[in-house]
This record gives sequence, C-alpha cells and structure tokens, in this order.
Amino acid sequence: MSLTLLSAIFFLMSGANAFARSSVQEAECFGSSGSPVSAIYMGGMFPPSGSGGLVALEEKNRRVLQNLAEILKIRIAVPLARVIPTQSHGPVHAWNGYGLGAIESMATSACGGTLAEKTVLIGFSSGAIQLSRILDSGGCGSVSRFSKVLVVGAQKDGPHVGNCSGRVAVTFAHSFPPPNLTSEVRSGLPGEGSSKSERQPKPKDPTQVQ
Repeated sequence: MSLTLLSAIFFLMSGANAFARSSVQEAECFGSSGSPVSAIYMGGMFPPSGSGGLVALEEKNRRVLQNLAEILKIRIAVPLARVIPTQSHGPVHAWNGYGLGAIESMATSACGGTLAEKTVLIGFSSGAIQLSRILDSGGCGSVSRFSKVLVVGAQKDGPHVGNCSGRVAVTFAHSFPPPNLTSEVRSGLPGEGSSKSERQPKPKDPTQVQ
C-alpha cells in the first residue's frame, strides 16, 4: 500500500473521529445571541472521550437546556469543567474545587457576553455537589449574586444551609431535569412577579424533550 493511500486513509479516519466528537466536550451557549446570560449550568461528570453512558446523559441534559432557552427566550451558558482523575470512573470532567468567580468567568466566556443582573445557577450531580460545598462553606451569602440556585442530584451531599429565603432549591434525586425546572428558572428572571405569572400562560415543560 502506497504512502499516499495510507495518508488519505488516516486523514479520512481523523475527520470521521472529529465529526463523531460529542458537543459535550466543549462549552456551549444556548439562546439568542447578544443578550446577557440569564442561567448557568454546571453539569455532571463525564469522560473526555467516547459516547454513551455519562456522555449520553450529558447530551440529553443539554437538549433539555436548549429547549428551555428557546421556551423562556433566555441565554443559558454551559461551561466545561476541567478533567480530573477519579478512582471509580477514571478521568472525567468534574467541578471539584471550582469557586463561583471562576464559574461566572467561564460562563461569560462560553457565551461571549455578560451575566444578566438576575442570573440562575443550576448544578447537577458533580455541579450540585460542588454547589453544596460552596453553600456549606460560605452560607447563603456565598450565592447572593444569584437570583436562584438549583441544586439537583446532590443526593446525601446536598447543602445543609436551608433554602436561603427561597433563593436555593434542592432536589436530591439524581435525575435531570428536576420537577418544575421551567417555573423554578422563570422565578429567578427579571420581572417574574406573581401577578405577571398569573397573566401569562405557563410554557411547555422542557422535560418532554426526547
């Protein structure tokens, strides 16, 4: 087999692998460009390569978020955590050790914009565990920058600070989306008072994404 033919085969295989690379291996931004970021999603852990399993779960979660951004007409940032070694799952993207300042910076970088005055922070699985650590360490004041904090799937590692006067909502079940995701996020957006909510029809729940 000639060197030219081998090079061509290698090029085609490399292109196929690049095409097959899951979008979860990159930071993403959902919603209308140009508007401020109204929500930040810290996802669960997943390996830096491959498909199925935890990668497929994260892909599904991101489809939910994309649908939610379209329904609520907001911008949702999905930053990508660094890869760390673990004993049970090998190398994975995970949120261990991240502070809120770094997370905000990564969110604005993902969307190429700024954060809205009222921003919702969503943590699932690995993201939820790190949010719980931040809350337990700094108390309710540590998340005062955010209008709503959703801690989803933290299980026994959930925060112990309470709901912080309604600012923090905890769902222990390891499942995304949590119940009432749409209404929880809407409650943290500007101008979403009770009177306005009563006048407007309730949007379709993004949990229907297949």
